[in-house]
Amino acid sequence: MVFKIHSNYFKYHYHDRIQILVVKCTNCGKYHAIIPSFSVPGTSQGTAEVEDFTENRAKGQSRAEAGKKLLEAGISFKHLKHIEKMFQRSTERMKAIFAGMVQILSSGLNWCQQLLNARNADDIIYQLNTYCLDRGVNAVFCNRANILIFQKTKPGSIDSNDLGPVTGPGIGIDSS
Repeated sequence: MVFKIHSNYFKYHYHDRIQILVVKCTNCGKYHAIIPSFSVPGTSQGTAEVEDFTENRAKGQSRAEAGKKLLEAGISFKHLKHIEKMFQRSTERMKAIFAGMVQILSSGLNWCQQLLNARNADDIIYQLNTYCLDRGVNAVFCNRANILIFQKTKPGSIDSNDLGPVTGPGIGIDSS
């Protein structure tokens, strides 16, 4: 695959604004945002802190104990429950997409670890999103995208989900 830089936008990583590049894949013709692995897509939280929170909650810690790093970074206590719901919703999507890959009776983090044949939860969100992308599925965890499975497009065909290039000022990099 070859990517060409298309545009950029900014997102927050806690209180800092970080630049996100948008690239166009010359293979599929779609636009993709390149989110750094240290930042959870669709949120301002850090990947390591969310993974620690999720793992500690699975171990039985209270929200306050498990979310200590997030609370110290300025995330509200109320938002910790939202993170749990995002993780649960993401796991349910994974179970639907990859049905039969792992015993369905497993739940949450345990199911995810079984899918990846992982012994611990280190980098679990990153690993699961990579697992999805490697199989032609949009990164599921903490993603706001409604379209999850990538369709193979034929050259010259029209894709109703491709709204064309984003308008606005570029980042001043030659993308040719």
